[in-house]
Amino acid sequence: LAAPDVKRELARVPAEELYWVIREAGVADARGLIALCSPEQVQRFLDLDIWRGDEVEMSRAWPWVEAILSGGWERAAKTLWRLDIEFLGLLVNSSFEIVEAYELLDPPPGARATRDGRFYLVYKGPPDDEATAFNVVEALYADDHERILRFLTQARFEIQSDLEETALQ
Repeated sequence: LAAPDVKRELARVPAEELYWVIREAGVADARGLIALCSPEQVQRFLDLDIWRGDEVEMSRAWPWVEAILSGGWERAAKTLWRLDIEFLGLLVNSSFEIVEAYELLDPPPGARATRDGRFYLVYKGPPDDEATAFNVVEALYADDHERILRFLTQARFEIQSDLEETALQ
């Protein structure tokens, strides 16, 4: 992993081969490797790992997302934005109730305001994944403010089953 052209070399390795190497080592132990992989490879890892037939197991995505974030927010945001937008929508939609701040006088209990104060995010996933979920949003905000505003506005109204169906295709 210390070779100067490691990213180029990794890009040559088929995603399926890398996936099995990573699964053998364990996703948590392979964070450094995953952070260096191309977004296309990471998407393939996710496709191989989180889908069970036509059902998605979002809980299986979090170790991969943590690995993406371990490469730093700038690189993570670039990777996250290049994943299937439906997957990103599923990730955010399954994690948060998204409320526009102007709709409320007081934030909902447990809500956290986004960095610009435009939205409140109420986490609704497993406690172990809460910090990672908020870090995804923070990384995306840090990368492209206008894009994340559009994304969160859209994600508010997406129906989970519709996102799953589109992502499966």
